[in-house]
Amino acid sequence: MSAPETATKFSSPSFAAGGQQVAGRSNRQAVAPPASVKLRLDLNLEVEIAIQAKVNGDITLSLLKRIGVAMRPHHQNDPQRLREEAQQQRQELLRQQRETAERRREIAYKNILKVTISSLSESGRDSSTVAVSKQRTFTGSVPIISSVLADLPCSTLGVPRLFAQLNAILGTSYTLQDTPNLSHLLEDCISQNYDFGTAYARLRPRWFGDWNTILDEMQMDERKDTEMRAAALKNNRIVHPHLPPRRVWDLYSNRVVPWWIVFARSRWESRHSLLEYIQGISHAWVAETGYVFAMTLINGNEWPVPLPWDADLQLVRIELLNLLVEYAWLDVLCLRQVSPDPLKEEMRIDEWRLDVPTIGSVYQLHPNLKKDSQVICYLNGLGRPLDSDIDLTSDRSWFRRAWTVQELSTNYVVGGITDTGNQEAVAEAQRRLSLVWEGVRPRVGGTNLRTFRVLAQMRARISTNSVDKVAGLAFLLVSTMMPVYHASQTVDDAWATLVATMNPWHRAIFFFLYLAPGYRDGTTQWWPSWDQVMSESVALPSTDGIWVYAYVHRDGDEGIDTVRCSCIESGHLQGLAQGESRTPRWGRLMITSQQGVQHSFEVAAAHQWPIPDGFYALIGTPDCGQCWVVGQFTNGRFRKVSVVRLAVEGTRQQIQKLRRGQKDFTACLS
Repeated sequence: MSAPETATKFSSPSFAAGGQQVAGRSNRQAVAPPASVKLRLDLNLEVEIAIQAKVNGDITLSLLKRIGVAMRPHHQNDPQRLREEAQQQRQELLRQQRETAERRREIAYKNILKVTISSLSESGRDSSTVAVSKQRTFTGSVPIISSVLADLPCSTLGVPRLFAQLNAILGTSYTLQDTPNLSHLLEDCISQNYDFGTAYARLRPRWFGDWNTILDEMQMDERKDTEMRAAALKNNRIVHPHLPPRRVWDLYSNRVVPWWIVFARSRWESRHSLLEYIQGISHAWVAETGYVFAMTLINGNEWPVPLPWDADLQLVRIELLNLLVEYAWLDVLCLRQVSPDPLKEEMRIDEWRLDVPTIGSVYQLHPNLKKDSQVICYLNGLGRPLDSDIDLTSDRSWFRRAWTVQELSTNYVVGGITDTGNQEAVAEAQRRLSLVWEGVRPRVGGTNLRTFRVLAQMRARISTNSVDKVAGLAFLLVSTMMPVYHASQTVDDAWATLVATMNPWHRAIFFFLYLAPGYRDGTTQWWPSWDQVMSESVALPSTDGIWVYAYVHRDGDEGIDTVRCSCIESGHLQGLAQGESRTPRWGRLMITSQQGVQHSFEVAAAHQWPIPDGFYALIGTPDCGQCWVVGQFTNGRFRKVSVVRLAVEGTRQQIQKLRRGQKDFTACLS
């Protein structure tokens, strides 16, 4: 996992720009920057009027609808109404600014000539020695820069040449007279000792926005990003799991930059729309002896980047550009890695508390996203060719590593493909990827939650640190909160913390479907222990065709788990005392009605856990569904013994009749 922290504090928010080695072009449509003014109305409401420059030179004022609403006397005594209308006005203005910036970007990009980078120019390797076909060369009419230009210090260019390069690369004809704030930003790039790639990466996202407000925007965006990550942590819990990554790799500039740099409001409507655009990179980790640790300007030399000895980040970049990627997330570059610098190690430990559990936000579907982000999978190690003799079952295989479980997606691309000899390997890899996804995807007609299928997938995985397997489950199990990451934490503590913060529906799945109570430190608990869910000797329950309409909630202050349920206060269970190998096992549940009439129902145990004959309390879902938990109430708390299912169609309705007049209640769990 990895990435550089380029969040240097600057006097004014600084940028980066990268350029093409083309200084100027003729016959170019002029794209001038927009201007704006601010009007301060009464009641401290500030409304911005954007002056948009059209291509033909005509100037039009884009006034907000109902701009005078704040002046209306009957609103003066309704601050909430005024705030809402001011927010609506601001959103409308931002929408107009995005549309204007996008039109300007489209016009400017028509001026961009085709650019070519190759393995020879970027890495000094002749294309004949590069096995992966997409890593040899890239040609396209997109504003990418060469590594030579990216590495050039801004101080060697000075403001005029730096500005000319940016204009040439981005297809614009700005002047320093028209953009006084830009001159200030360029001077800041020089004073901060940025190279051209860093400057380009910071400037490009806002190049077509409003230069009159860009300084304020960048300062605000950086501040909001810091506040967002601070607010995500509360009492050693991550209370906002769908957090965007701290850093991303900008392929056009070949630099890693903070998220807030890329998230320019003049381009992206929301952080979710940008997150959908970022491509996740998933890769197998080769044996430790097969790694080198490389310092690179791509991440600002922030930490040594662990790479397979035969991998090259410059070639990986070429392949990603051929896959039409602009922004990517790669752990070794974007997640801070181990460093020999003690101060940077402290930073890594602190960042990992938040960044490691939320890795899944790059790969997994968020409710606000239209689709899963595309994931590029290197199944033989980062950037390495997918050889025909690759062992997809070895302990180092992508299919065997714990971290890659959360990197599954419906939208994947196999990387490292050569143009000879590995068609069978690619087909087998794609088949396996489909099978893995099929095993954990949400399904129609079942619980729609993949709790046990995800755990089964993790059972077969290997991690260097056992607590990493727990961390890798947090995002998949749709936790409303997540525990922070502590590498030194015991796996039992990490699992207990994850269960405590898990989505209440997943917790109900454990309570109503897992065959036995959990055991830890000589006591029992209603959820299974980590050893139980990871043990290959005990089959995990199937949730196919089962619906559990219940939630197990936790009182965060008291640490008490409760479930709203229907209850059979006393029933005699028999016939399930022998833990036979065959399943399901069949038994009888005897219930005496309030009128003293005894009723007998057939029940099934879809597991081998023995349930001694005797009287028990049984807890069911509020709708008296087919799943019931067998146990006893002790000191006001329900202690789980095992689970059974109603075996005969219609039994549910009969039990509902027996319980007529009895209300559902909230049970405290032990």
